[in-house]
Amino acid sequence: SNLHKYYHRGFVCIRLALGGCTNRPFYRIVAAHNKRARDGKYLEQLGSYDPMPNIFNEKLVSFNFERIKYWLACGAHMTKPVEKLLGKRGSWVFNFLIISKALASFPHHPPILISEAGVSTSNTGRAHWYHFTS
Repeated sequence: SNLHKYYHRGFVCIRLALGGCTNRPFYRIVAAHNKRARDGKYLEQLGSYDPMPNIFNEKLVSFNFERIKYWLACGAHMTKPVEKLLGKRGSWVFNFLIISKALASFPHHPPILISEAGVSTSNTGRAHWYHFTS
């Protein structure tokens, strides 16, 4: 696609780009190539995040959800801080961090290996991949 025209072996990620000055951080939520610098050139700004509380003790976050959905549909990856912001906002049907922690807590079962004789649950042999055709 045109997104990867000049970036071979890279991908687009939705991440935070630091702005502001000393002791007063401000972040832009951007879609950028993963090989670019943190505060470097980006493809599109998707929102902003101000982590410093204002006079009402609020931390301000803004998103452009239509564009975030577009970039995710294009195959963009999200970084953990952005996933955390989206999950806290409650804008998605599910919270990414809660689901990833839940998946990590499931017990690990040994893989089922398929042999020519049938299905085997032992993992002593090498795994073989078969394509089943009807």
